[in-house]
Amino acid sequence: MLANEADVAYNQDYDLGHVTANAQSLRDRSLRYARLQAAALSVEDSADLIARVMEDRYGEQP
Repeated sequence: MLANEADVAYNQDYDLGHVTANAQSLRDRSLRYARLQAAALSVEDSADLIARVMEDRYGEQP
């Protein structure tokens, strides 16, 4: 965040983008993002999951 700049959120849809500085919308989006972060796997666990799925689907590759 730059000094003296307002917080904004950007949302991209299929064919349209939307920017908002609405305080309630920013709080809601921040809370949803924090929940996603809390539920996400670590980088290492994500890599392990991807490797397992790839192996299950395509077999072990050299």
